Amino acid sequence: MPESLPLIESGTPAEDYVANVSRESAKERVGQRLLASLRKHFAYPLRARRKGWEGDVLLGVDLDEGGVIAEVRLLASSGYGVLDRAAIASMRAVGALEQRLAGGLTVEVPVRYRLIN
Repeated sequence: MPESLPLIESGTPAEDYVANVSRESAKERVGQRLLASLRKHFAYPLRARRKGWEGDVLLGVDLDEGGVIAEVRLLASSGYGVLDRAAIASMRAVGALEQRLAGGLTVEVPVRYRLIN
């Protein structure tokens, strides 16, 4: 069976649907830009490396209209406080994106800590 396009709920104007899809697309693009910027500020704590600790952290990042990071929240822990704190500090070090946003935006940013031999 061929994949179909999402249906618009009855009573929901098509413009609202398109705006919602556009907003999700914007979130995805901003999330990718944040990840690219995060790579420049990424820190893998020495203690965690020495102990062989790895994990995935999920951050919630609020940006204002100017693209400035207003808040960084821990949404899901790696299980190691040192990795969680490093991810938050690294994201805060990004500071801002070099783009203005139409209204503030909240995105989820995954941060992966893996040791490579």
